[in-house]
Amino acid sequence: MSTIKVALCSTRPDSGKTTLAVNLGAALARRGKNVLIVDGDPSNPFANMTGLSESGVVLDRAATQVLRSTPQDGLSVLCGFGVSVNSGRGGDSAEKLRKVYEEYDWVIFDCCTENGPVLREMLRLADSVVIPVQHDEESYQALPETLKAVLAAQKVHTRLRVAGLLVTMAPASNTAEATERARATYKAIIQKYASLLFKAEIPFDRNVAGAMEELAPVVLKQPSASAVAIFNQVVDELEEKMGVVRSAAPASARRVAVGQDTAIQAVREPVAAMAGTSGSYAPPPAYGTQQLPPQPRKEGPVTALLGWLSGLFGKR
Repeated sequence: MSTIKVALCSTRPDSGKTTLAVNLGAALARRGKNVLIVDGDPSNPFANMTGLSESGVVLDRAATQVLRSTPQDGLSVLCGFGVSVNSGRGGDSAEKLRKVYEEYDWVIFDCCTENGPVLREMLRLADSVVIPVQHDEESYQALPETLKAVLAAQKVHTRLRVAGLLVTMAPASNTAEATERARATYKAIIQKYASLLFKAEIPFDRNVAGAMEELAPVVLKQPSASAVAIFNQVVDELEEKMGVVRSAAPASARRVAVGQDTAIQAVREPVAAMAGTSGSYAPPPAYGTQQLPPQPRKEGPVTALLGWLSGLFGKR
C-alpha cells in the first residue's frame, strides 16, 4: 500500500486541526497503521508539548526538523517542518520529508493557518484535503479563503482533491443570540456543502481538550469518551474516500486509483450568504463504526531508529 497523504487545512485559527491530526492519527495507528503527523505551524507548537518523546531523529543539519514519537504506538510527529519552510528551505525540507514518509502508511499534514509558502508547500505534498469547519459564524466566513488556497494549489498539483468538510462543534454559546447564529451557520454549511460533508461530526468534548494538553489522543486518557467512537467513524469515512479497500483473509488493505472527486465542483461555486433562518433541523445521519483487524505496519530505518530511541530514553 502506498503512502496516503492528507492535509488538514483551514485559514481560521483554532479550528481544531491539531486536535484532529492527533486523534485521527491515533485511530489509524490503533488499526496497525504507521502514521506521521507533519507540523506545519511556523511557531512549532509540537516542540514543547509534554506528550512527545525527549529523543528523536534529526533530519537536517540545523536540527530544525526532528522526528519524535507520541504516547500512541505507531504515531510519530515531524516537528519543525513549518519552521524550516518558513525560513526559506522549502525545497530541501520537502526532499527530506519525501525520503521519510515512504516508511509510513499515512502522513497527516497539520497545516498552518496563514495562506503563504508553508501552506502552499504542504498542499503540494498532499493527496487530499480535509477542511475542519466549526459551526460558528467566523469559521463559515473563513471558508472562501480556505477554498481559494486549495483551488490555487490544484493548478500546480492537479491530483489534489478535497476529501470533504468535517464539522467540529465549538463550546456551547452563552447567549440566545449566539446560539441562534451558530444554528443558522450550521444549517448554511450542511445546505451549501452537502456533497462535501463527512457524515460524522466531531463533538466538543472536555476529555479531548484535557488530553491535548499532553498531546495525547483522547483514547489514551479517556478510552470510554464518546469522542473516541466519533474519531473512528471519521477514519472509516476517510479510508473510504481515499480508496482504501479491504479484502478477505488474510486481512490486507491496499490503495486503489481514484479519479477526481466530482464533489470538487461544489468547491468552485461561490460561498452562499449567511443563513438567518431559525428552527430545528436534523444533524447528518449517524454512522456505525466497523471493527477492523490490525494490519502490519511499515518500518524503515528511520522509524526503526525512532522506536529504538523512544524505548531507550522513554516518553514524557
